Formats: sequence, C-alpha cells, structure tokens
Amino acid sequence: MIIGNGMLAEAFNNYKNNNNVLILASGVSNSQEIDMSAFKREQVLLESAIDEQDDKLLVYFSTCSMYDPVAKDTLYVKHKLKMEKLIEDKSKHFLILRVSQILGKSKNNTLVNYLYEHIKHGKHFQVWENSNRNLIALPEVIKISQELIENEKHHNKIYHIANSLYLDITNLVDIFEVVLEKKANYTMIDKGEKYQTIPSDISIITDSLGINFNQDYYYNNLKYFCQDNSS
Repeated sequence: MIIGNGMLAEAFNNYKNNNNVLILASGVSNSQEIDMSAFKREQVLLESAIDEQDDKLLVYFSTCSMYDPVAKDTLYVKHKLKMEKLIEDKSKHFLILRVSQILGKSKNNTLVNYLYEHIKHGKHFQVWENSNRNLIALPEVIKISQELIENEKHHNKIYHIANSLYLDITNLVDIFEVVLEKKANYTMIDKGEKYQTIPSDISIITDSLGINFNQDYYYNNLKYFCQDNSS
C-alpha cells in the first residue's frame, strides 16, 4: 500500500497492492518549509496510518539533513526527528529511512534543480564555497530500500540511505558545466559548512547489490539527470 503521489510514491509503485507494507510517501518534502500546518498535516497522516494500518510494515522516509550544520536546526529537520520519535514510540512494525538528497526528476525546489535551471539558462547565482552535498540517484534509493523492506532483520530500525562520497558545491557546478556544455554565471561567496559524516550503515547492502559510489558516480548520474529533465 502506498500513501502519496510524488516521486517516491511512483518509484515504489510495485508496493501499491502489497497488503504487508505501507509506504508513507506523502508529507513534508520541502526542506525550506515553515508552514506549521504542513507539519501538522503530516503528523495527523502518520498517526492515522499507525492506528489504522498497524498490521503492516510502516516505511517512513526521513532525511539526512540533521548532519548538515546549516540545516540541522531548521523546522523541517526538527519535524522529521519528531516524526521518527513518534513512530518509534507508537508503531510496532516500522522502518525509518533517512535519505540524503535524491537525484531524480522532481518538482521540488532542490539545490540540484536550482543549479540545473540557472546554468542551463545562463542565470546568475551565488555559490557557497565551503558547502558540500551528499547526492544519491533514485534507482539506488529504490534498490537499497527494497532490500531493507524485504528482510525482516532490518525492521524496527533507522537506516541512512546516502552516498559514501560527498561533493563540494564548486565541483557540482563544474560537472554541470561539462554536462550542459555551458559556462555557469556565478559569484563565489565565503559561506557554508561541510556535512558531518553520515553513518555508513548500508555498506554491506550496497556491496551485495553491486552499487559502487566511485568518482564517476556523480558525473554519470548528473548527466542522466540533465537528460531526463530535458526530455
């Protein structure tokens, strides 16, 4: 069963008619959200799911943004941590997946979407030279999540679905310039902080699935991201 209709809901469509699993892919996905009513809606939805579907494995998508020094104190991160605690306290059968920024076609105002649009159309933007990001492509998110869902030994735990490699924002811009064959119009700003290390609790799973976060990973997936968004 799936609750939601966005990118993640579509990605896990094969669970649509699964009566043993409830994918909660509807809720606050905008990391810049400040509307308290949006947070309240997700909490009500989550509490209803726990009360009414307690016979199913509840799969909740959280965030790795608590490891970002710039984002860790935002309302969004505080809300996600609150929802995690609610699930741990009230749900008998759950799986909490903290996901880093997903590389995939989405309407959300992500940094990757922002850079893609600005570089593609020659718009000026600022780059925080001290910042980095952890990006993971949607196919890897699906593969890793399914492995965690299908194996009971992983249930009632929190996992971090993230890349083992981090990418400086300056290098992210460089890759976009190569892929789009356009020179970015930006100003470098002495701001930002590096991510704290995200726990690598899925390394055994990524190894078994043959997922290799090597130096070509970002280039290859950003190239695919650009092709997908231009279609």
